[in-house]
Amino acid sequence: MTRLIDRWLARNTPYPGGYNETMYTGAEYYAGGADYGGQAGDAGAPGRGQERAPFGMLRQARRAYATNGVVFACEAVKMALFSEARFKFQAATDDHIFGNTDLAILEHPWPNADSGELLSRMCQDATFGNGYYRKANPAAGGNPVLVQLRPESVTIVSQEFTDDMGRRWRQPVGYFEDMGPSARPQIFTVEEVAHYSPVPDPAARWRGMSWLTPILADVHSDERLTQYKSFHLDNGAMPGLVVKYSTKLSSKTIDTLRKRIRARYGGPENAGNVLVLDEGADLTVAGSSLQDLQFDAVVKAGERRVCAAAGPGLLDIAGFESGDYKTAIRKLADLWARPHWRMACAALEHLVPTAADIGPVRLWYDVSGIAALREGELERSQSYLVTMQAVASSVQAGFTRKSATAAAHAGDVGLLVEDPNAPPPGVAGRATEKVGQGGFDAGPGPGQPPTGGPAGGIGGRPPQAGRPQQLPGLGKPNLPNAIPGAFVPMPALPAGARGAKRATDMNGEGNGRWYPVDGDD
Repeated sequence: MTRLIDRWLARNTPYPGGYNETMYTGAEYYAGGADYGGQAGDAGAPGRGQERAPFGMLRQARRAYATNGVVFACEAVKMALFSEARFKFQAATDDHIFGNTDLAILEHPWPNADSGELLSRMCQDATFGNGYYRKANPAAGGNPVLVQLRPESVTIVSQEFTDDMGRRWRQPVGYFEDMGPSARPQIFTVEEVAHYSPVPDPAARWRGMSWLTPILADVHSDERLTQYKSFHLDNGAMPGLVVKYSTKLSSKTIDTLRKRIRARYGGPENAGNVLVLDEGADLTVAGSSLQDLQFDAVVKAGERRVCAAAGPGLLDIAGFESGDYKTAIRKLADLWARPHWRMACAALEHLVPTAADIGPVRLWYDVSGIAALREGELERSQSYLVTMQAVASSVQAGFTRKSATAAAHAGDVGLLVEDPNAPPPGVAGRATEKVGQGGFDAGPGPGQPPTGGPAGGIGGRPPQAGRPQQLPGLGKPNLPNAIPGAFVPMPALPAGARGAKRATDMNGEGNGRWYPVDGDD
C-alpha cells in the first residue's frame, strides 16, 4: 500500500530516476548508467544530464575484493605502496617541494586517521572506479574534516553551456548524494567535492571505471576453480565414479548405494580408502583428476590476467611468481603509483587552503620516505649527477648555462648556444666582473705593468701570476716594505753567536767588563 501511494504521489522529485521497489527494500538505489538528455539549465532535474556508477558493477567489484585471493593480494600490495607517500606543496617557480600547516586537513582527514589511511581509501575506491570526498566544517566549531561518500550513492550532475559563438558543451556542476528512501538527497557543488577517477569509463564522460571490469570473467573462473578444488577434496580427492551392475536396480536401491558410497568413501578424511564392491558391480572412472585437468597451469593463467590488469609487476611482488623484485617494484611505482599519486593530488587540491604569501603552488607528493623506492631514488640521484656533470662540461666548453641545461634535459647537443663572454680555449676563468679601477676589458689600472706582462692584466682576463705589487688593488699598487735585492751578510755579534753575560761584583754593580759565557772559549 505504501509503495502504491508513493507511485501515485510520484515521488520522483527528491529522487533522481523516480521511486521503485528497490528503494523500498533498500537493496539497490540505482541500476546505473548515464543520461545526457535535457535542455540547458535543467541540470538539477531528475534523469537529465546525470551520470551514476552502475551498482551491479560495484557489487561485483566489492565481492571480488572480499572473496578472491588474487584480487585482494594485488590490492594489498598497491595499498601498502600508495599509502606511504606524503602530501607536500610544489612551487611553480623552481619545482621544490615543502610543507606547512595548510596540509593539516590531509594529514589528519578525520578523527584517528592520517594521510596514509586517506590514500588507502583512495586506492580502494580506484578498485570500484570512483572516489568522492567532501570537505565539511563542523557546525559546533573545530577543524574541517573530509567525509568519504559511497560511490553508489553519488550522481554526477552536468549542465549545458554555450560559448560566444552559440556552440554547446556540458560540464559537471554538482553532485547528488542519495541518503536512502528515508531522507532527501544532499547536493554539493564541484568546489566542495573531490572526485577521484583514475581509470576513465569509456561509456561515460566524467565517471571512472573499475579495473576489474575487463576481467570479471577471469575472476569468476578463478572462483569456480577454487570451488572445484574444494569439491574435489570433499569428494575424497577422487574423480567421478560410475558403478555398473549386471542386473537392473530399483530407484530406491540406486539412491541407497549412492549415499553409502559418498558417506563411506567421500570426504578428505576417506581419501585413499579401498572401495570394495560385490554382486558383480563394475567401477569406472568418469571424471578427471586435478593433474589430468592441468589445474595448476589453468590457475596460473587466470592469476596472470588478474595481476596484469591490477598493475605492472604485481605478479612478482605479490608472490605468485619469483622474479626480480627491484625491477617489479620500479615498474609498479613508475607506471602505476606515480600517475595515481598525481591524479589524487589534482583531485584533492581545491580542498586544501593555500596561504597567499607562499606564491603559486600545487599539491604534490613526496616519496623520499618510502623504503621500497630507495633504490630507485638512488638511481635517479645518480642520473641527476650525470646530468649536472654534462651541464658543467658544456659551460666550461664555452656554451651558455641556459642552453647547456636545455641540451642536457633534451639530450640534444644542437640546442647548445655559444657564450660570447667565454674565455679563449685553454684559459681558465670568465670575464664576468670588474677588477680594480679599469676592469679586465679596460686594460691595466694605474701603476700596473703594461698589457702583455707576466701579470699583465690583459683586457678580458685577470692577472695570472707575477709580483705582489703587480696585483690589482683599490687604486694604488700594493707595494711591499722592501724589495729583495743583493745578499748582505748580517753583522757579527760582539760576544759571538751565543751572546755574553756581564760580570758583577759583590755589591751587585757591574764593572763594565765582559766575560765569556760558561763553555765558551
